[in-house]
Amino acid sequence: MPLRFHLAANSSANRVQRWLWPTVGRKAIFLATLATALAATVTAVSVWQVLSRDLIAREDERLAIAAFAAGRRFDTFTRSIRQDATLLAAVPAIRAFNSSGHDAGPALAGRTGIVDILKAMLDAKQSYQQISFFGADAEGRELLRVRREFTGGMERLIVTSAADLGFQPYDVVGHLALKLKQGENLLSPVNFSSVLICA
Repeated sequence: MPLRFHLAANSSANRVQRWLWPTVGRKAIFLATLATALAATVTAVSVWQVLSRDLIAREDERLAIAAFAAGRRFDTFTRSIRQDATLLAAVPAIRAFNSSGHDAGPALAGRTGIVDILKAMLDAKQSYQQISFFGADAEGRELLRVRREFTGGMERLIVTSAADLGFQPYDVVGHLALKLKQGENLLSPVNFSSVLICA
């Protein structure tokens, strides 16, 4: 009888052990899976941080290059305006008008040579929207304007004389033009992309 009791007890312990073993095994697998997931998460976060730093550095470099290129383009554009203003100021018809004084503003539009020169400049320089000629009188009036206009998909150049221009809003630009020294140029945002002035 004691032997039988011992076997029963042993059999009961085996059942408990068989019942516990899958649970311990499951816990070990769960812990191993959790450790693997945590390691993968830590690795992913560190890789993401390295990549994001690299992306930020690349974006900063790209922006610096773009800013440098934009600065070079603007410098080239303004240098081109200076050269064009110098070229226009050297044209004999414009030099003759400058030396004769600026009182005959309305007559300037009638000087086809000057108008043709300004039209040719606008044709050659697609980046220019308008070229204005300002007088050196007390008001700094705009004496002549040649501007590019698009209507119905067609481009045409419009010539406006001093009689039609009036004083607004370009008298402010004219006053600024009066402050220019010989060979200086004025860039203005007033209703057109740039003003080219032969001072």
